[in-house]
Amino acid sequence: MGKTTKTYNNHILVPKHEKISEKQKQELLKLHNCKESDLPKMKINDIAIAEMSPKAGDVFKITRKNEGSSVFYRVVVDE
Repeated sequence: MGKTTKTYNNHILVPKHEKISEKQKQELLKLHNCKESDLPKMKINDIAIAEMSPKAGDVFKITRKNEGSSVFYRVVVDE
């Protein structure tokens, strides 16, 4: 039997994940006066970002829809 691959990043319960550029990452860190290590972490093998070829150090903008929108940022770390 062949292996099936599921796409989870388009599921209704999975918030929108966007990889931000290095420039945007530096602006984010400067704006919040923090270091990359201060950001919340997400593992490199997180199913929500697997199809985006993440690398350690990448930062993802996560937009959750609720009674409006909430934006969070997470940095990718190796397992």
